[in-house]
Amino acid sequence: AVCNVGLWKYSRHPNLFFELCFWWLVFLMSCHSFIGLIAIVSPLLVMWVILGVTLPITEEKSKRSRGAAFLAYCEVTPRVVPWGNGKKRS
Repeated sequence: AVCNVGLWKYSRHPNLFFELCFWWLVFLMSCHSFIGLIAIVSPLLVMWVILGVTLPITEEKSKRSRGAAFLAYCEVTPRVVPWGNGKKRS
């Protein structure tokens, strides 16, 4: 079975979406000083790890374990950003 209720109706990985939001917020809060600008490293690094490492592994595992149900879910639900891409639900 695939969880497609609550936040998972809008994003396949809402936990990762909010993780990214947190790190971008930390960066934005530190931008008021020049030294704080080096904080851009944190959200960029987290994005690289999530989008380049975590998601491919997680999605491949879900495809193997949940099969056609997960592929159908992928067609109507965006990967990370809610309402980002994905077909309309009927």
